Amino acid sequence: MNASSPRGNDKPVRKPNWEIFIFSIPFACFSLYMSYGFYLSYQEQQHASADFMPVTATILASQVHTTMHSNPGSSTRVHRPRIVYQYQVDGRTYRSGQFSYFSSGQDKEIVQAIVDRYPPGSTHHAYYNPANPSEAVLNRAMPSAWWKHFWFPAIFLAVSALSLFAGWKGWPGKTQG
Repeated sequence: MNASSPRGNDKPVRKPNWEIFIFSIPFACFSLYMSYGFYLSYQEQQHASADFMPVTATILASQVHTTMHSNPGSSTRVHRPRIVYQYQVDGRTYRSGQFSYFSSGQDKEIVQAIVDRYPPGSTHHAYYNPANPSEAVLNRAMPSAWWKHFWFPAIFLAVSALSLFAGWKGWPGKTQG
């Protein structure tokens, strides 16, 4: 009879690994925060797509905005359109720089093509929130493959869930006995 098992079977009892569990908590919090951010962007873009009203807007400035994101051992350039436009609602003039709620970093060529479609001085449709006219976007369309934006936070959530489980229930090989 195995002393570590109350019923006498030979299965070892796993011991919690608190180091893994404690490390997993901030990782899980970050994963939830990131997932919520992606979900919120999706919801805002969906709201803009369904409820925002069209208005004529004049483009004031249009350029490719590039930022550097550094990770240990590498750095990445992230390109986004920076387009400032002006529009009027009920005789009041508003300004916005929001292109879309769902604009992740893209290839410079793609962003440059977007910027080229909105040269300064040109007029385009913008879409404003009737409940808050200062809130507007130039592009209210949902991305054709919006689900692709969720793979990254989904992987983080899966890894954090597995880490929490492994820490709580014990990692295989670390047994009591």
